[in-house]
Amino acid sequence: MQQLMPVARTFPKPWHLVFSLLICLSQPVLLSQPVVAQELQLSVEAITFPTTFIGDFSEAIVTYENVGEAPVTFDKIDFSDTALAEFEIVNSPSLTALDPGEVRNVRIRFTPVVETTLTTFLVIETIIPDEKYRVALEATGELERLRLSIDALAFGALEALSVADTMLVLENPSDGPITITSLALTDTDQPFSITGGDALGVLAAGASRTVDIRFAPQLPDTYESAIEIEIAEDGQTRTVPITATGIAGTFAFTRELLEFESTILLDTSQNRIQFVNTSPVPLIVTGYQLEGAQASSFEITTAPTLPLTVLRGDRPEININFSPQIPGLNEATLVVQTNTQAEPLVLPIVGEARAGVATPSVSAVSFNRVTVGMNTTATFTITNTGFAPFTISERTITGTDASAFSIVTPATATALAPNEVRTLAIQFAPQKVNEHEAELLVYTGLPESPVSISLAGLGGLDNSFIENEMPATGKPLAITVRKSSVEVWNQQTLYFRRGGETTYQSADLIDQGDRLEGLIPLSHITQRGVDYYIELSNNTNTLTIPTLDAALNPFHLRVQTAAFEAPLALSAEKNRMVSIPLLLDEPQLKEILEDDYGEYNNRAWRLHRWNTETNLYDEYDELALATAPGQAFWLVTREGMPFDFGSGFSVPANTPFAITLAPGWNQIANPFAFPISWQTSFFTEDPGARELIEAPVAFDGEEYLYDENILQPWWGYFVFNGNETATQAFFRPIETGPEIAAGKSDKINAGPSYRLQLSAAMPHFGLVDTQNFIGFDADAHARREAPPLGDHVQLSVISAQTGLSSKFVRATEEGAYWDVAVSSTIEHNLLQLEKRVDLSFAATGSLPEGFEVHILDTTNGHRLPAADSTVSLVLTDAKPTHNLRIVIGTSAFAAQHSEASEAAQAFALHSGYPNPFQTRVSFPYTLSEAGPIELSVFDLLGRRVALLAAGQHAAGAHIASWDGSQSTGKPAASGVYIVHLKAGAATTARRIVLSR
Repeated sequence: MQQLMPVARTFPKPWHLVFSLLICLSQPVLLSQPVVAQELQLSVEAITFPTTFIGDFSEAIVTYENVGEAPVTFDKIDFSDTALAEFEIVNSPSLTALDPGEVRNVRIRFTPVVETTLTTFLVIETIIPDEKYRVALEATGELERLRLSIDALAFGALEALSVADTMLVLENPSDGPITITSLALTDTDQPFSITGGDALGVLAAGASRTVDIRFAPQLPDTYESAIEIEIAEDGQTRTVPITATGIAGTFAFTRELLEFESTILLDTSQNRIQFVNTSPVPLIVTGYQLEGAQASSFEITTAPTLPLTVLRGDRPEININFSPQIPGLNEATLVVQTNTQAEPLVLPIVGEARAGVATPSVSAVSFNRVTVGMNTTATFTITNTGFAPFTISERTITGTDASAFSIVTPATATALAPNEVRTLAIQFAPQKVNEHEAELLVYTGLPESPVSISLAGLGGLDNSFIENEMPATGKPLAITVRKSSVEVWNQQTLYFRRGGETTYQSADLIDQGDRLEGLIPLSHITQRGVDYYIELSNNTNTLTIPTLDAALNPFHLRVQTAAFEAPLALSAEKNRMVSIPLLLDEPQLKEILEDDYGEYNNRAWRLHRWNTETNLYDEYDELALATAPGQAFWLVTREGMPFDFGSGFSVPANTPFAITLAPGWNQIANPFAFPISWQTSFFTEDPGARELIEAPVAFDGEEYLYDENILQPWWGYFVFNGNETATQAFFRPIETGPEIAAGKSDKINAGPSYRLQLSAAMPHFGLVDTQNFIGFDADAHARREAPPLGDHVQLSVISAQTGLSSKFVRATEEGAYWDVAVSSTIEHNLLQLEKRVDLSFAATGSLPEGFEVHILDTTNGHRLPAADSTVSLVLTDAKPTHNLRIVIGTSAFAAQHSEASEAAQAFALHSGYPNPFQTRVSFPYTLSEAGPIELSVFDLLGRRVALLAAGQHAAGAHIASWDGSQSTGKPAASGVYIVHLKAGAATTARRIVLSR
């Protein structure tokens, strides 16, 4: 088992003033320049590793810090005796300069292979001659001869005069027999005993024995002992500590719940509770108290004096009062503590409080436009919906516009009985042209007091109002503004725009005596809807309708649309993700499509949509699909003929459009009939949730187009939501401008410093996948691969078991590598055409100095031509996926990360990580050749717990994981398990520890 030694950081190392020597060797130095000191301090001078079993390893960390004033550059970090393979530096410490104040670590691993004690030194050398730092290392390897099923035995709490049994398993994991010479309890006065199991004598290699241990307390107390085991082969003693607690017998309340009668708020009712000891062991009560959110509503009035000794059959009594502080259900618990109980005795307490409840008929009172100097009145009611009377003690109006409102109902001190209703009247008398807001507070003396009612009203210059009708495409829209006889305006203007536009057009309103008339031209009555507002002015005042910020909050009118053909260019036999940005009167796709394409037949036309719950496509004939703004669906037809539909309405373009994104991939659409920008229009209320939603993916009829910024109307898009729960998102109704529509997202505009485009094509089938990129970029990022569709060829960058279309990393001094998979799904291949895939690699940008590109065919084990080239491979039913590894880096880095792919790899099962684990552990393993395998988990008794992998596997590196579940689906118990890998005649195993 891995052992990591925490090392205290003390730095008892002298200063070394050598920086001036380095300066002299590298460049001229001014005589007046001061000498700069270097100093390196190590955390320890010596390390003694714990005794380690052969086959396991221990680790320790040495920390070194530059506490001087100049950088320290290293020449070597290694062991004094490099022939000792048992010692290993596992984290490859950097030899680059260590700046002042910087700290680094060296992780040292000791892996014994024989029983012996070894010594050596860790040596840290700088580029300054004779500048060496040494840490003495000592470690002992030992053969594990005796393995115990548990390191410590804890019986927990057990009732006095009861008995509990458990079992200790002794196992010989060594290759030879051992002799157990002694096994006994260290303290025989404790209530522990060995009741069964003949453990003494010779224990053969691989064999195990059991020892039965019993705990039988006579009195409540805490007990400790240990089992000591000696074997003849090494003379050492193994110790298993034992702990247990004896507790008193049955001690309980006489009732499971203390429930009070319904009580009026702030009144008092009484109740009592008894507890009884039915055990022969006396019980001492040391305390009792009330706990819980409403503990203040209850009070212990009388109780026995503490400490209290309770003998068998005694029934002490506690009296409690209930004075509810809040209406409704009040809850608390009575906690009784003793000197012998493992847990305190807890009694739930509940009481219902009856109170009056002031319920207003409205939460807000809104007045229509009222001429300045005039007034109007509105009424609402307050009803006592509770169970006790209350009195309205005060009523007040607050806020900056409070003077525009007044209470006209006289105050009364009469209480409201349950179910009684009281009416309040509020008057609005505006003194200025504007929106007025205030708040009415009604005080009742109840806990929820005061009741708050918001007040709002609009003050105008006169009683003008606008008349309009629902506009329809095909004719202009007339706007009429009525006037009163006293209105005189010098200028009257109608402002209008299409939905989503940011600038207005204007037209004068024509004075027709008792009214003003304006016309919004036909060109502005479209499927986008229309915005407009009115501005009237004279020598003293200017009035806008709407009154407040009319240009930002105009009237928005939905436009009626007649039946017409969708403005989509569909190609024959080419999939297209489409949407309808309208609210149709008949939204069922059956009504829309079958009159154009006939009864559904997926050989003539096909429609399907991504299911976010199953991560599969729902076929048209499997689900009754309907269209709605913001939704998209796949459509493919034999002839490429567009579809038409009936009448409907424009989508409201005066407020953001809400859309719900499930975790994972979603098919969405622009809900408006004009293009919008993903960067400027899309948002979530939580900015953190917005960061986890990736840019849209479009489909041009041939392949996916990633990082789309412009969402066109009538198109559909894939969007990936990386949040763990469904996310409410919004689109602002703002039409994008040409300057925004010209580019992609920021990540694409920024561009990597070196980019390799990976393209796959299947010319026999007309399939391509060209939008795949890898390389180096200061802003490391990746994008997921959208779900494949029907017949396709797919080139995937594999990262953490996830398929990506691109992955950029930050450039390092050595390089990086990417694993790539090429796959295809061909559903229709009646001519049995060869599934040939042409791969091409096109590079842009500049490689870091000293870097080269290496492309390895890991499926067939040979190299491919590097960048700016094309190669071909063939996919078959036996090999439906082809694997590549692309290495971009130095020659040394390429050699290090290419050997495992080019040559036969050693058969191995690597250490599980993490180990111990709680929820999931992963096992990397390597197969030297292709063939059938079995990867299983066994317990220490040799029973198979789970089968993780089986069947035919390719040569090379693989990884499997275990979530701690048995094959039956039940969770496995905590303990030690064996992971066993069998491939042909070869087998290997590893130990793991499950710790829940």
